[in-house]
Amino acid sequence: MYKIKDIADGKIVWKGDAVIGIKGLTLPEIFYDCNCIKIPGNAYDYSLATNNKYTEEQLAFIQKAEADWADVDNEEIDSE
Repeated sequence: MYKIKDIADGKIVWKGDAVIGIKGLTLPEIFYDCNCIKIPGNAYDYSLATNNKYTEEQLAFIQKAEADWADVDNEEIDSE
């Protein structure tokens, strides 16, 4: 397990099926003290660990990211 602040910039941080952000680019620093785990099979992917206790601000950001990814999934289904 890693702290997000300890992984290299450019790594993609996921929560389930939603990208939360890219460290050093789009991931807010409010997540840097959260734990994450390496996703096997891709050198760039990490997932938020299940043992994190999120602040209200973090939860709001996660919920927005999940909703945005749900919209992308629905757009792909609608275009098929």
